Amino acid sequence: MILFTMKGRFIYIFILIIIPVQLFSQTTGKDIRLAHEYFRSKDYDKAEVLFKKVFDKTDAKVYFVYYANCLIEQSKFDLAEKEIKKQIRRHRSDPSYLVHLGYLYRKQEKHDEAVRQFDKAVSKLTNNTSVVRSLAYAFMQRQEYDYAEMVYLRGRSIGHEDYRSELANLYAVQRKYEKMINEYLDWLQESSRNLDA
Repeated sequence: MILFTMKGRFIYIFILIIIPVQLFSQTTGKDIRLAHEYFRSKDYDKAEVLFKKVFDKTDAKVYFVYYANCLIEQSKFDLAEKEIKKQIRRHRSDPSYLVHLGYLYRKQEKHDEAVRQFDKAVSKLTNNTSVVRSLAYAFMQRQEYDYAEMVYLRGRSIGHEDYRSELANLYAVQRKYEKMINEYLDWLQESSRNLDA
């Protein structure tokens, strides 16, 4: 009798936890799909609302970036700047948000301010591999390939990672084929040395 009661309580608690989580993820999934659809069709005002809603629920950087892009594409520059600066304050150890602020300034043709933000982001680089990759990726998203290269090279000089495959891929995007081949060859040479050891 007590076992049944305990089992019944467990099932009841399990249902109370799982059902809201399932409903949340179904709603969020629908919102994400619809937001992406609106974004792809350049219906930025509708995408903005949905990405903001999803970001508020998940606090995921990817949805914030989409939300900020929607604001920028609609020329809501003041709101975009406010929102990006809020994220910079919340995530002081993540310099990639400075890239998004620099991109906003670039879109407003404030090139000196954009460069200042990009340089500031690079200067905040640490030897943390995930920070290096995240920052380089943010620069690549904004087609600031020279800055992405700078990040990988600086990450290589201050850390223990060589970022050869990442640099090779970046050079492929930039069509710098000689540099790409050199990075791949160096990577293969180091890999074969590691196998021999």
